[in-house]
Amino acid sequence: MGRRTPGAGAAQGCGAFTEDKVKLVLGMDGRPTGEAYVEVSGPGAKLRLALAKDRQIMPNSSRYVEIFTSTREEVERRAMTGVMLI
Repeated sequence: MGRRTPGAGAAQGCGAFTEDKVKLVLGMDGRPTGEAYVEVSGPGAKLRLALAKDRQIMPNSSRYVEIFTSTREEVERRAMTGVMLI
């Protein structure tokens, strides 16, 4: 899971993960929460590469990304709290 992704440019901020599945989190009001879930598949090295992005500044921004590991079940539970995953 990532946090502090910018609203409109979140997909660009997740550029390192474009080959993987990115789900942006929208609040009940339809606005971005600043969270995103990224499904990383493949060898463990790919996961380590993703985790190495923790606290790095995003390109063309002053924002940084926090990276957390989560399970598919955690993502599904989050979706049941009234937020939308797109």
